[in-house]
Amino acid sequence: MRDPLNLLKWFIGGLIALALAVFAASNSQFVEMSFAPMPYSRSIPLSGVFVAFFLLGTLFGGLFVWISERKHRKASSQRRRRAKKLEKELEALKAEKSALQADSAKQSAA
Repeated sequence: MRDPLNLLKWFIGGLIALALAVFAASNSQFVEMSFAPMPYSRSIPLSGVFVAFFLLGTLFGGLFVWISERKHRKASSQRRRRAKKLEKELEALKAEKSALQADSAKQSAA
């Protein structure tokens, strides 16, 4: 069975996509878009303006979350490096222990 949270994410994503499609179909009239300081203007569909700003908002929101999670990613990376270092140290100690046990076995046999 799928994860219910994953299923909920897909359901909400589908609803958003459906809402965007309905909005785009119902708002096909053109609007004049001009960029104030520059003498450039263009006629584009209203739904295109909405979708563009929705995508920009999603992009900037994701970027903001990614930046704000920097400290957690850094801490995770540091923990991962420390775990690898400790694993190497443990392997070295195990090798040293087995070498000492082998040496001890040789001395007791002699």
